[in-house]
Amino acid sequence: MAAPKGYLLDTSVVVQLLRGKKIGKRIDAEYDLSGNLHQCAVSVVTVGEMYALARQFGWGAKKLAALAEALDKVVRIDIAYDDVLKAYGEVATSARKRGIAIGQNDLWIAATAHVSGMTLLTTDRDFAPFDPDFLKQVWTDPASDGDGGE
Repeated sequence: MAAPKGYLLDTSVVVQLLRGKKIGKRIDAEYDLSGNLHQCAVSVVTVGEMYALARQFGWGAKKLAALAEALDKVVRIDIAYDDVLKAYGEVATSARKRGIAIGQNDLWIAATAHVSGMTLLTTDRDFAPFDPDFLKQVWTDPASDGDGGE
């Protein structure tokens, strides 16, 4: 798998961008996401998580259409690449040995960011335990603009 540069958007960032509140607008402006969509990607895991969250949040047809449109504008990285599968095995085993509790979906997202060479943009702290040599990440506090959390 070729190593694209740019940003892998965590599910938490996609949620903030779609909400359109201050924190989402700040993330968009700070990293020029709208102006550089060709340098943005999401894991297919994030796509699934977003559709699950949309159901959980009770989104109607208009919001679901906006979600589909937004997801169509960014590259989707499949997890079925051998390098991603191997990285998942490495990171899952390492986390377990170190006693780090992290969700399976976040392990897939971390493995995808690692293999792609992209910097993970996130608003949650689930990725904080990862070694910066393994996972390049930028965390934005979701409460930093008074919008509240995820």
